[in-house]
Amino acid sequence: MDGVQRVKNMVRHSLVVSPKVTNRELFARAQEIAPQAVEGLSLRQFHARFRLPVLLNEMGVRRARRARPEPGQEGEVVARSPAAARSSARTRKARRPRRPGGSPAPGAEAAVREILVEFAVQLEGAESRGDLVRVMGGVNDVVARILNVVQPPRSQAAVEQPAAAPAPASPSGNGNSPA
Repeated sequence: MDGVQRVKNMVRHSLVVSPKVTNRELFARAQEIAPQAVEGLSLRQFHARFRLPVLLNEMGVRRARRARPEPGQEGEVVARSPAAARSSARTRKARRPRRPGGSPAPGAEAAVREILVEFAVQLEGAESRGDLVRVMGGVNDVVARILNVVQPPRSQAAVEQPAAAPAPASPSGNGNSPA
């Protein structure tokens, strides 16, 4: 039996006998049993290579998943059996969640790519630190252009609303509120 298999057996046996055994204790025992099998491993690597597979596969420990709450109830954590997890994974459709606001306009990827290439060319053309600061100062404009391409346009009513009225001037005329 090779060293790796001896360490796996030791970890399995130790977890059955004492499930609360620490990773450090297991690692120390493994170094005594088969030092070449754990040579150069950190505690995290040892945990990932030896302890975690035993916990997940052989001891039946599973992470609890959130069940979908009934309307009006708060969600509670429910542990699922491995068989239930596999069957629900087969029946679910794999799809990306929808973005609020719909999908981007056709050709948006090419337009965004073009905007980013223009920005990169501007950055490359900056010869002095001042030029670079000027180009970077325009990053908000680049972001606004990208958002205009990606986000669908809002209704005309939302676009044409007047800006909020400025605050009334103070009687002294200096912009400070009266004390």
